Amino acid sequence: MSEIQELARMMKELEVQVIVCMRCGMCQAVCPVYSPDRKGS
Repeated sequence: MSEIQELARMMKELEVQVIVCMRCGMCQAVCPVYSPDRKGS
């Protein structure tokens, strides 16, 4: 599989994970959305 195809597959997988996110906050320790230095929040 080419690097571009692999990247496209990984992006699609990430998209699916983001869509099903329930925004429960359980990922706060690792999710950049909950980063204390996040700008614009």
